[in-house]
Amino acid sequence: MWEASSDIIKHKNLRLLDIIGFETEENLIKYIRLAIQRAIALQRIHLHEKEPCEDCDDIYLNTPSLSRTRFPNNEQEKDLLREQLLQGFSSSIEIIIGCY
Repeated sequence: MWEASSDIIKHKNLRLLDIIGFETEENLIKYIRLAIQRAIALQRIHLHEKEPCEDCDDIYLNTPSLSRTRFPNNEQEKDLLREQLLQGFSSSIEIIIGCY
């Protein structure tokens, strides 16, 4: 089990957090919220369901996902996730959920 130390200093250089393989699991949401709290220069978060295949992007991206129920499927779910991630923060971080 991973736990963040309470004595970690603020990160001053991280501007983009890019997560491939995102699922709406509690631990991953806590991790992102911790990054928002600690990375004071963070400007953008990209959350992707899976990484595209270099040889067959169209086939790979159009294949149904096994984790489809754990990744936001529509704009309402994406908006709810954004609210959950930014709740309690006065942040102007842009959160992009979906394709590259």
